[in-house]
Amino acid sequence: MRKKFHIKKYDEKLVAEIAENYHLNQITAITMYNRNLKTNDSINEFLNTEFQEFKNPFDIKFMEDAVKLLSKHAAENNKIFVYGDYDADGVTATAQLVLLLKAIKAKFGYHLPDREADGYGLNMKTVDKIIEGGYKLLITLDCGISNYEEIKRAVEAGIDVIVIDHHKCPEKLPPANVLIDPHIDDTQVYYQVLCGAGLAYKFVSAYDEFNKLELELNKFIQLAAVGTVADIVPIKGENRIIVKNGLFEINNNPLLGIRCLLNELSIKKKEVTSSTLGYIIGPRINAAGRVDDASLALEMLVSEDKVFASNMASKINGLNSYRKEIEKKIFLQADIGIHSQKASNLLVAKGGDWHEGVIGIVSSRITEKYFKPSIVFSKNGEFYKGSGRSIPTFNLYDAVKKFEHLTVKCGGHSQAIGLTVHENNIEDFIENIKIYANEKISDMDLVEEIDIDAVIMENDKINLDTVNEIHLLEPFGLENEQPVFLIDGYKVVNHRYIGAEGSHLKANIKIGENVFDVIKFNIEENEKKEFQSFNPAIGNLNINTFNGRSSVQFNIINFTGNYFENIKLDFLKKIPGMNIDFAIAEIPEGIFVTEEDLESLNSGNLDKNTTSKVEFARKYWIPTSDEEEIISTVLNKNNSSVFKFDINRLVIYINKLYNIVINEEKIISTIIGLNCKGLIDFKLKSNIVYVKYLNQGEKNEL
Repeated sequence: MRKKFHIKKYDEKLVAEIAENYHLNQITAITMYNRNLKTNDSINEFLNTEFQEFKNPFDIKFMEDAVKLLSKHAAENNKIFVYGDYDADGVTATAQLVLLLKAIKAKFGYHLPDREADGYGLNMKTVDKIIEGGYKLLITLDCGISNYEEIKRAVEAGIDVIVIDHHKCPEKLPPANVLIDPHIDDTQVYYQVLCGAGLAYKFVSAYDEFNKLELELNKFIQLAAVGTVADIVPIKGENRIIVKNGLFEINNNPLLGIRCLLNELSIKKKEVTSSTLGYIIGPRINAAGRVDDASLALEMLVSEDKVFASNMASKINGLNSYRKEIEKKIFLQADIGIHSQKASNLLVAKGGDWHEGVIGIVSSRITEKYFKPSIVFSKNGEFYKGSGRSIPTFNLYDAVKKFEHLTVKCGGHSQAIGLTVHENNIEDFIENIKIYANEKISDMDLVEEIDIDAVIMENDKINLDTVNEIHLLEPFGLENEQPVFLIDGYKVVNHRYIGAEGSHLKANIKIGENVFDVIKFNIEENEKKEFQSFNPAIGNLNINTFNGRSSVQFNIINFTGNYFENIKLDFLKKIPGMNIDFAIAEIPEGIFVTEEDLESLNSGNLDKNTTSKVEFARKYWIPTSDEEEIISTVLNKNNSSVFKFDINRLVIYINKLYNIVINEEKIISTIIGLNCKGLIDFKLKSNIVYVKYLNQGEKNEL
C-alpha cells in the first residue's frame, strides 16, 4: 500500500495570535488552526459545550407533533411499542425510549431485530405481532424511513406511527403520522449530523420540557454519547455537546449498565474518553447484535438491578471476545483469497459459512490493509449476503446500484454498503463491479493520504501542560480527529519490547529538551528497523497515568519510511544549483522539508517559509570545501567499488576522528556532488547509503 504524508500549512501570524490570545503553546494553536478555529467567535463556540448551548429540540421539524402524539397515548394509557436497531446506535436510542416510558409509567413493549433472522429495519412478522398485541402507537428508532410497506400495514390496522430516523430518505416516504428525519428537509442541515441516539435524546428532552417532567437527562445523554461515537457521525455542533457532556456524566455518575460494563473492563472513573466509547464500549454493545442478541446489551443498559446488569456486562464482554475470534478466523481466510486479486482495484472475498455479523468488520480490515474498496460475502442457502467498505475517492454505493439488477436488495452509502445476491448472479455481479472499479479508480486514488497537524521540533515544549491543552479539543471523532504529529530527529534514550510475545515497542526518546515516552502497539519487524534508524514517526500525544504518576506518551500510528527522506534528498539536490541571491533576517532553529517546499522550488515561486528553509540548508547542510574533502577521503578508504554504510555511524566516526562537527545532510550533499560529477551512483534508504563507483581508477584519484 502506497502512502502520502501531508503536513498541513498554516498562517504563522494567525497562529501566533491564537497562541497569545488564549495563552496556548504553539503546537496547540496550530492544531486549532487546522480545525478551522481561526477567529475568537469560532474558538469560543467550539470550546463552549455547556448544556445551555443546545439548540431548542422543537426546532427539529415535526418534533412537537411527535411529542404531542406520545403524550396523548400515554395519557390514555394505550399500549406503546418501540422498535429499534441491532447496532450500538439503535440499542442506545431504544434504551432512551425505554427509560422514558418507564419514567412516565406507560404500558409498552419493545423489540430489537435479529441481524440474520429479521435483517435491518421493520419486518412484516413483527408488525403483525404489534397488531395482534393491541398496541396503539409504534415508535421506530434508527430505522423506519425506508419501511413503506410495513408502516402502511400498521397504519391501516389503526396504529399511529412515529418514525425517528437519521438515514437518507427514499423517494417514497412511509405513511407514518410523524416523520422525524432531518434529511427530509434541507432547512434541517444543522441536525443532519445527528445519529439515531442523538435524535432520541432530542426527542426525550423535548418530551421532558413539554410535559414539565424534570427528568434526569444526565442518564439519557450518556446513552446518546455512546451511540454518537459508535455510529461514527461528525463530532461537531449538537454532537460535540452530546459527547462532551455525556463523557462528563459517565466519568462522574455513570448509568448502572455502563458502570457495570466499565467495571467488567477494569476501566476507572475519570478515565473514559471518546476513544473508550469508540473502541471499547461501542464494539461490545455491537458484539451482542453481531453474534447473539442485541437485546442483551439493551437489557444491561436499562436495568436497575446491579447483579443482573453485571451478569449482562460479563456476557457481552465474552461475546466480544468470541466476535474477535471468528473475525480473525474469517479475515485470515478472506485474506488468502485476496492475494490473487492484486491487479484488481476492488477486492472481493466470499465464504460458505462465514458469520454474517462480522463480515462488515472483515471488509473494513481488508480495505484498511490494502487501501482498496472491498466486499465480503457469506453464503446463506441460495443467497450471498455481502458487506462492503470503501476508500474516500470511490462511491461504493453508486457502484453497487449500477448493477442493482443483479442483486436481490442493496443499501448503504458511499463508504459502506450491504447487499444480497442470488447464487445464480454472484459471479456476474463480481465480474461487472470489478470492471467498473478498475475503470473508475486511478492509481492516485489508491494512494492513502495521511494528514499531519504539525512537526514536533527541538524548540517545541512537549509536556503535560501542552497535552492537556490539546485535549481541550476533545471529544475526538469524525471531522474532529485526534491531532496527528510527526517526530523527527529524535534520540532514543532507552527502548524495549513488551507484551507476551514482545510485540509492543516501549521507549523513551529525546527531542531538544523534551524527553517523553513512546509506544507502538503490534510493531512489525520492518517498523523495528525504522525506529532503530530514527525514521520519522507519526502519532498522537496522550497522557499515560500509572501508579498515580502521569507522563507524556506518544502513541505511534505509523512510520513514514523513506517518504520524507526522499523529499529531503531532492531538496538537497536542488540547493547547490540555485542562482538565487537572497538572505533573510532570521534563520529558523530547525526545519523539516515537505513536498510543498519542493513544489515551491520547482516553480521558482518561493514563499517566505521555503525561502528560510533554503537559507537554513545553505548554512547548515552544505559542506565547506574542507568538510567535503574530508568526507570524500573517508569514503575513498573503502576498498570495494560497491559498498553500503550507515550515515549516523559515519557522522560519529568522522566527527571523532577529525574533531569537527558535520551532520548527515553534509554527507548526503557530498555524495550528491560526487554523483553530479559522474563518479558514483547511490541510493539512500532508511539512513543507509548504497554506493557504486562508476570507475575504479577515478575512485583512486579522489
